[in-house]
Amino acid sequence: MEDKSGGILKKSKEAHDLSINSSSPCFKSAAARQTSILLLRNKTTQQYGLVTSLATRNDTQLLRINHRGGALTYNSTDSCNFADEAAAVSHLGGTEQNEIIERGCALLGYAPIGHLAFVVLATRVRPAAILPGGHMVRLVAESRWLQIPLQEPGEHSGRLTPEELEKVEMMHKYVLSNAHFYCETADISRPFPSSRPVDQPSWEFVWNRWLSAPFRSVDLPTHCPHLMQGVAESRSLEDCMGQKYTLALLARRSCLHPGMRYIARGLNSLGSPGNEIECEQIVWTQPASLESPLRWSSYVWRRGTVPIWWGVELKSGGVGEATIVIPSPTPYQGTRRYFRRLQKRYTPDPVIKAALEQTGEQSAEQRQQQNGDSPPQSSDASLQLPVTCINLLRCNMQRQDELMLSEAFHEGARHTRRQLGSGAPLQIINFDWHGMIKDLKEKETVRCLWEHLQGLLPRSDLSSGTMEPVAQHSNAEPSDRCCTAWDAKWRMRWHSQQHGLERYNCADSLDRTNAASYFGAVQVLAEQARRVGITIEAENAQEQSAARAAVSKKKKDPGYSMEISSIHRRVKEMMRSRATTPETEAVASKGPVYQPLQDAESDLPPGWEARLDESSGESCWIVENTAELIGHRGVIVTGTVSR
Repeated sequence: MEDKSGGILKKSKEAHDLSINSSSPCFKSAAARQTSILLLRNKTTQQYGLVTSLATRNDTQLLRINHRGGALTYNSTDSCNFADEAAAVSHLGGTEQNEIIERGCALLGYAPIGHLAFVVLATRVRPAAILPGGHMVRLVAESRWLQIPLQEPGEHSGRLTPEELEKVEMMHKYVLSNAHFYCETADISRPFPSSRPVDQPSWEFVWNRWLSAPFRSVDLPTHCPHLMQGVAESRSLEDCMGQKYTLALLARRSCLHPGMRYIARGLNSLGSPGNEIECEQIVWTQPASLESPLRWSSYVWRRGTVPIWWGVELKSGGVGEATIVIPSPTPYQGTRRYFRRLQKRYTPDPVIKAALEQTGEQSAEQRQQQNGDSPPQSSDASLQLPVTCINLLRCNMQRQDELMLSEAFHEGARHTRRQLGSGAPLQIINFDWHGMIKDLKEKETVRCLWEHLQGLLPRSDLSSGTMEPVAQHSNAEPSDRCCTAWDAKWRMRWHSQQHGLERYNCADSLDRTNAASYFGAVQVLAEQARRVGITIEAENAQEQSAARAAVSKKKKDPGYSMEISSIHRRVKEMMRSRATTPETEAVASKGPVYQPLQDAESDLPPGWEARLDESSGESCWIVENTAELIGHRGVIVTGTVSR
């Protein structure tokens, strides 16, 4: 019998795009080999089988596909487990008795539907990002849906029902290539560094859950890697002093509300907004050797559409602009459920939190308490997690539908706060991105955004720590409560935990959200770099020294302040100077008339008053302590929720 397995194995290696190194020069790969999947068909019996050699195991499994119904058959006996792929193929009679239908480098799913079964294989993948410890995140570059005929008894044998036919058509339309990534050796469905096993993901971000169910049913939960939809990238860089570090970005799209732009908007029955994405920015230093510790930091934020019930009506037969529609009378059903989901997901680990407090590490919550801004205590720690929404919708009469949506969003937040309690740390920042760009141009708009986002980091903080080899800490230590497992070789010692979340939203969670969240992430990146001991803002040693001095001085500031900054004052002065003309000068000298807003007072901080400008019909706010006026288009901030 001719052994063709060597040629097959060669093809498997070619299926992995090795355009970048498959493992970091600082780490050994967390996987011992590359995954290889074979779909075989017996030439005599016409029965199909899967031969799987996973990167996370050192053996090979044989899974048979039942030709009557399509159920997977596997048990842990010797007849289903082999030393390698060649032994499994030889057990089936070799390539003389079996036809190789396809080879893949990842098994993405399996689904029997009627008289057909579908095997989903990644036929080419490429490294997208590398995480500390050598954990490779791979992007699905090419994939195939392979159709297998089954012998289904009954009157519908050989035919699909209308429901089954619709499901098959939807499967073929679903795009996998260049839109999904996975990691076989670490849990990337949660913020870094997750100590949970790979086979226990956060299902909110797993897009092939139902396709992987047949493998879980035969006790092979890791055979089908969990697909994330979004972006995964990492870059090796150097700071101004030549110190090497790595920057990684992971963006995971929630699968709870899938759909196209004009379909998946607002909340659905699961309390999830459309186009909801969790973004994570990770920075770590290059270790001196393969077994040396390294320092890391991580920052997580969210972006999505407005979390209330709303939709759009397309104009001109679906071509052109869409009009926002808000159903009544209960568009806020599910808003509380959404915010509670956020709070529960991002609440710091209480064990690590207590250990950090005992070891002298100061948490973001402690800084809040020192500044007198701590939320009321509750038996449920997640209720204390602050969530700040940066609302980028238009807040002017030129787009009344967006203004209406923005007002409904604020009302939904007030409704949620009433349900959670008056001290619920839910905050909204209004930042009319398009309006600010029009009035102030891009540079001043970004400066204004940065100035305001600067106050959010001290309250939410970011996660940071040190990754240490497990072998160096074989004996238990009292400080080990600050540590969590990363894999068998490494553990994470926490120095701080992120205790808060920023969420950006516009109408579609597209252009405006892209721009604002980018500038916010860049601002946080400077602090992340400082935490790990690198400087990315200076170009030479002199500038580096000045930058460190500036950071040290800034740390002595009391924290977040409700005062309007000097930049905001200049913004208002510019807007006032542009608005003043010879025709309006006489009216302006008398001063505008502001009428109190009766329904907007309860949610304002002390010393603030909501008014209505009768000349323009627009809402504004007056700070009694400073006698300053905040217009509707400037940055509007309240201690709880703004209107």
